[in-house]
Amino acid sequence: MPAKDEEDVDPATGLMVKEKAAIVESWKYVLPNQKVESIAFFEKLFTTYPQYIDYFPKFKGKQLAEMKEMGSFVLHAKSVFTALTAIVNNLDNADYLVKLLLKTGKDHKMRGVPKQAFRNLALVFMDFMEERLGSNFTPLAKSSWEKALAVVVDVCHKGMTDE
Repeated sequence: MPAKDEEDVDPATGLMVKEKAAIVESWKYVLPNQKVESIAFFEKLFTTYPQYIDYFPKFKGKQLAEMKEMGSFVLHAKSVFTALTAIVNNLDNADYLVKLLLKTGKDHKMRGVPKQAFRNLALVFMDFMEERLGSNFTPLAKSSWEKALAVVVDVCHKGMTDE
């Protein structure tokens, strides 16, 4: 089998080889400090969209500082970053990704989370990555994440509408 050109497009994800590589490379800056980074991300999400706290029965009515001390908050933040790591690690395994994202959408629908929350989460994530990585969040990494997250959101939405 010939080597893949960095411009080759994966028909399953729509991502070029170089875009997948940029996502993987940028995630390496987050991965070593996943606990700290995941908490910082949720802090940013809940500061930007405080109404999203209400989707978590254990957090409802609590202040962010109080939530950050709760094991369930830390666990949820880490589980989201574990799922993001699974996405990054499986960019070449579309079947697995689709199953993961459909289940994610279905699970969140059962909790009453609206579809728009996935779009908003993606926007906050992009701001978060830019803040955390600075110049290491290259234009290619940024556009690659935007492209990938658009697919992630679409598949999660499908999971919310499929019965």
